Amino acid sequence: MLFQCELLSDALHTAVRVFVILPGLKRSPEGKCLPSREQNFPMLTLCHGAYDNGSCWIRKTNIERYAEEKGLAVVMPSVANSFYTDARLGEAYFTFVTQELPEQVRAIFPLSDKREENFIAGLSMGGYGAMKAALTYPEHYAAGASMSGVLDIVHRVKESAKEKKPGIDLQGIFLSEGRTLEGTANDLLYLLETADTAKLPRLYACCGTSDVLLPESRAFRDKAAEMGIPLAYEEGPGDHEWDFWDRYIRKILDWMVPGTDSPVNMESR
Repeated sequence: MLFQCELLSDALHTAVRVFVILPGLKRSPEGKCLPSREQNFPMLTLCHGAYDNGSCWIRKTNIERYAEEKGLAVVMPSVANSFYTDARLGEAYFTFVTQELPEQVRAIFPLSDKREENFIAGLSMGGYGAMKAALTYPEHYAAGASMSGVLDIVHRVKESAKEKKPGIDLQGIFLSEGRTLEGTANDLLYLLETADTAKLPRLYACCGTSDVLLPESRAFRDKAAEMGIPLAYEEGPGDHEWDFWDRYIRKILDWMVPGTDSPVNMESR
């Protein structure tokens, strides 16, 4: 079942479009609808990339079918080009996604609030957002996953400052006057350095071998190894593209949801 709704956010001072997938209803031998399960559904918050919105997962992947196979609910918010961040010049999207969104969707849909039944994942900009949420609020999630993520945001902001073409204003999102991004709560490598390893959720990252963001995924992998933080890490053929993400979101669900097999050929480092 697929739902589209608009939630009023206090953090953002506006309505936000959110897409929700729920496993389908089961029927009795007499044909009557039955509750799919007595308890609330496990919940995956699935984060989109830049220049897109929450509907992209439904339009461009088979996530609805994959989630149905797992008995998993999927919540897909639309956050513009916010980088899932409480921006210096902008709105508080990180607060919305990590605080308001779970509370609101659980008030409407039968979704679990148990840590062991909550997960977060995303691609590109959303890979950054998912990993930041998992590292910042490890008590909220059993697992966090990034596909082709912008995982070295310090490097990415520096590179964006050199570019002549118009793009997302990363300086406006991340940098206060006279301050640097390195060593802040938005720097994922710093979050790895300061994390309490024993409290972290399971972490996963993957990237295509032809992807421009591959060096950032490897930098994150290497920092996790340096800090002794377990990270399931995988590379495979592909670019920054939906064919890659459709393949790997299915592998991530196999790894993420308890009682299923881990992705094929995954390395833990």
